[in-house]
Amino acid sequence: MPSNKLKKIIISGCNDFRRNSWLSIATIVVITITLFTINTLVIINFLSETVLSNLQEKIDITVQFKNETPEDKIFDFKNELEKMAEVKSVTYVSQEDALKNFKEAHRNNEKFLQSIQELGGNPLFASLNIKAYQLDQYAQIDKFISENKKYRDIIEKVNYQENQKPIDNFSNLIETVRKMIIFMAIIFSFLAVLITFNSIRLAMYSHRREIEIMRLVGATNWYIKMPFIVEGIILGILGCFVTLTITYFLIMFISPRVMNFLPGVDLALYFKSNLLTIILLQLVAGIFLGTISSLIAIRKYLKA
Repeated sequence: MPSNKLKKIIISGCNDFRRNSWLSIATIVVITITLFTINTLVIINFLSETVLSNLQEKIDITVQFKNETPEDKIFDFKNELEKMAEVKSVTYVSQEDALKNFKEAHRNNEKFLQSIQELGGNPLFASLNIKAYQLDQYAQIDKFISENKKYRDIIEKVNYQENQKPIDNFSNLIETVRKMIIFMAIIFSFLAVLITFNSIRLAMYSHRREIEIMRLVGATNWYIKMPFIVEGIILGILGCFVTLTITYFLIMFISPRVMNFLPGVDLALYFKSNLLTIILLQLVAGIFLGTISSLIAIRKYLKA
């Protein structure tokens, strides 16, 4: 396409954008809401993955063994567990180490320490602490332990059931929030396309005589379409940059507050380190919403 034609098309698209300023602003607002909803989904996904990762580091299955259980039998069981694909690590804690760890953890609590002394022995059990690669793998590990008849007689207690409910509740909450955000993103995407569609249709209606003349003198459908596609692209780009501006200041505001509740979760650092990717994704999404709306409106109007 010659440069003068391209320049004329771009100027025409910009003029259409200015003529329908109020409708253009409404379109930008809806595109902004749509893109911001997508940003919210990304942020929630980052927060949930970080929290789940931190939670996963703290969660394990502890298998306690009855007193007088031979260590070699415990280590045999440990070896079997380590062969499982779901198991990340298995750590053996002897009775002596368990007592030492307990005293260290409660060194400032005299009542606990006195209670241990009054018992006159070691009330704690030798144990295996089992970590999985993923939270949802603990159920499979617990099933293996409970169904293993070879070692059932030496097991005193397995703590999986104590941890299962909070893990399941948190995972279900995160999944529910994700589904809600995805649903909102779909709804706002539809609204963005619909409003942009109406904006472009209105622009085309105001130029209906020019369009008819252009068709009569032999202008191709694509030549007629391009100014409106340019208008859609402009709407998408402006919506993108408005969204990025709002997102930036919002993240800078809430990031310190999030760190107060979730130490180590730095939203500002995440945003800055992924800024180029976020900008590119927002531009692609904004231009897509504007362009697809324009193409739908133009196709219906020209019946191309």
